[in-house]
Amino acid sequence: GWYAYQRYTDEDLLPWDHIDAGVSKEYLIREHKNALEGKTTPDCRAGRCPGCGLCAGLEMEPELVGGKKIAEIQNAV
Repeated sequence: GWYAYQRYTDEDLLPWDHIDAGVSKEYLIREHKNALEGKTTPDCRAGRCPGCGLCAGLEMEPELVGGKKIAEIQNAV
């Protein structure tokens, strides 16, 4: 519970920083600041890449999913 009540700066080393989820810490910090200002990030599959680092790390391109593919994904879960 101690971590839940602490205030952190962007420079603080956090217990989960060693986990690589594919998205950079810098991107998450930027997204947090944007969220506090009420700003949203457009979906990268339909426009400009926001620079999260996920696609580059996975060596993939963003792909729009629609129509039948959405139903297939929902049924698979």
